[in-house]
Amino acid sequence: MKSTTSVLECRRPHLPGLIAVLLASLTLAPFAGRPRAQAFVAVFKTAEDDNTVRPSDSTVTEYPIPTANSGSSNITVGPDGNFWFTETNANKLGLITAGGFFKEFPLPNPNSQPFGIVLGPDLSIWFTEQGANKIGRMIADGTITEFAIPTANSQPFGIARGGDAALWFVENNTNKIGRIATSGAITEYAIPTPGSGPLFITPGPDGNLWFTERTAGKIGRISPAGVITEFAIPTSGSGPEGITSAFDGNIWFTEKHVDKIGIATTSGNITELQLFAGSDPARITAATDGSIYVTEQAPNKFLQITPSGLLSSITPAGFSFRDFLAGPPGGALAGIGFGEDKAEGGGLSTGYTVALETQLNAVSVARSEFTGEVELTKTGSPDPVDGGHPITYTIIVKNKTTQPLSYTLVDVEDDTPELLHLPPNIAVTNPGWRSLPPFQGLDISGEHLDAGEVRQYTIHFDTEPGGGTARNRVDLIPSTGGRIMATATSKINATPDPDFLLPEPDPVSQIIGAAQKAGFTIKTQPSPNHQAPPTSVNFSASVSPPTNSITTNFSPGSVGVPGSTMLNVNTTPDTPFGSYTIMIKGTAGSVTRTSGVTVVLSPDATPDFSISFDHPTITATQGPDGIKVPIDVHINRTGGFTGNVTVTPPRKAAGIKPKNHEPMPTTDASVKIVFKVAAGVPPGQYPLNFTATDDFGRTRSGSVTIIVQ
Repeated sequence: MKSTTSVLECRRPHLPGLIAVLLASLTLAPFAGRPRAQAFVAVFKTAEDDNTVRPSDSTVTEYPIPTANSGSSNITVGPDGNFWFTETNANKLGLITAGGFFKEFPLPNPNSQPFGIVLGPDLSIWFTEQGANKIGRMIADGTITEFAIPTANSQPFGIARGGDAALWFVENNTNKIGRIATSGAITEYAIPTPGSGPLFITPGPDGNLWFTERTAGKIGRISPAGVITEFAIPTSGSGPEGITSAFDGNIWFTEKHVDKIGIATTSGNITELQLFAGSDPARITAATDGSIYVTEQAPNKFLQITPSGLLSSITPAGFSFRDFLAGPPGGALAGIGFGEDKAEGGGLSTGYTVALETQLNAVSVARSEFTGEVELTKTGSPDPVDGGHPITYTIIVKNKTTQPLSYTLVDVEDDTPELLHLPPNIAVTNPGWRSLPPFQGLDISGEHLDAGEVRQYTIHFDTEPGGGTARNRVDLIPSTGGRIMATATSKINATPDPDFLLPEPDPVSQIIGAAQKAGFTIKTQPSPNHQAPPTSVNFSASVSPPTNSITTNFSPGSVGVPGSTMLNVNTTPDTPFGSYTIMIKGTAGSVTRTSGVTVVLSPDATPDFSISFDHPTITATQGPDGIKVPIDVHINRTGGFTGNVTVTPPRKAAGIKPKNHEPMPTTDASVKIVFKVAAGVPPGQYPLNFTATDDFGRTRSGSVTIIVQ
């Protein structure tokens, strides 16, 4: 690794609005035995108050790529904020952090020759494969999927993200522009000029895609519908190569053969800026500080365009230059990208201009500090929120620059998606936003703000009933590329929504005759996986197959947890014979639990019985001498059952005992048992379990809870 650092002096500009130029002559440390060389490094920052250039530190660092002769070609910023690049000779994708850590990903098929690369609207890495004639996609877990281009031997070069949430690429050998949806569907459009030699492509601020035609000496514009318009570059033989959309609302491109920079308006009017002879401008990118960076391939230099639009080597007089070495001569600086360690909401940030030195097989990183040009704020629902309930965010974007801004907003859960999830109907709950599978996130693209304009957005997520914590992040990505211009994060703390369980009903099925009824005891229990039960559970039931001759009701309709209710199923003489499923639904807040029972209506119903109570809970107010609580136990006889049933009350427990604790046989419809609640029994809930047995030994059970106050 080789690093050079300088502390720059500040100087007032000579002309109003002109940012001063600071150059420092530095000696590069030896790098892998290469010769020493001189470098010009320029880093500057303008204060917002008085336009004064402040002192700043600048560092240019060179990192060797692990794989020898990798043939590094192009670079982009990934969803993780790291730089991703193609290694054409090594058949790999590479990743480098701002600190110089590398990771490489071999492609599944040999000799794929990856070349162009970009961050897609689905937050995946998309790239062109010149040798395989395919478009590749790598998702977050490293899985690579390839999509064959319909036209053989198309030799795909540059690739860019369009404002229509698709990827657009050039086919250099077959003179076409391709569009690939994130699903993999490809459409091709022929360029009007034969043999135009398209190289690179970029999204424009006008919603179209713009591309260079090296052989034809033109730049082209293609609409999302596939309509192509071409614009001739004034200088013949210009050899246009790199192209980018800048923050001034224009399209900037390099004219490699004539040492010029071209600037095109969205209507196609082109202005050219002359650089020094031999500058050899190749690739170009826009930075979030408003600058334009160009790779000067032959001298192996970075070339910077200031926010005021002045270049490093422009004539006539009045223009100034800022260029500095990326590394030793002969590096053949090629692909270039810009990334940023962002201050929350857009503040003082560290920028990273990263370029690939193809011949030296290295990555050169230049660091600078600047003040963010976008203010991004985000406010949300009160913290904590109740799990299972929706959360709402308000996002405000302010364009602090003097130029128009086109951008995309991406809002995702920053951690493993477990707490937040998207509402069922995105078009209704989040109009204008688009879901991002497999991420639990949304984006809205094609947004535009004029200078100083402010816009507010609202976004809704649902939360898991079990609660938890997560970090949600919104990123603002300019339409010019995949780098993140501003970000805002928020931490969500959701308390578990009260939960409960519905154990198996008692009984789970009954056989009855026509015009008879069935009774089922339905209980609620606390859930072992959540903090607290709900205060009330509301019950409802539905019959399948549906029929108006079967009615249901719960007594009572709502209970606490733990608690119990009686489901009563009533039939009429007109109810058709057959089997009916009664679906039981218990609801508490956003939590719903279901259960079910079966009722068989048969002309030959087996005589049977069950027991039930008027109320599953009885409230008893304590007195100085205790209190008596009468309980009626109902015998529900079905299928013509008329036999004897013996009801056994519970034994004494916690100061509550039956007046007669002996088993009580009966052929009637009910028996009454009186309980005595002794004085001094503390307030609380006391369940009483009853059993009933017929002469055949069949046993049925039920319970009543006495609540002592």
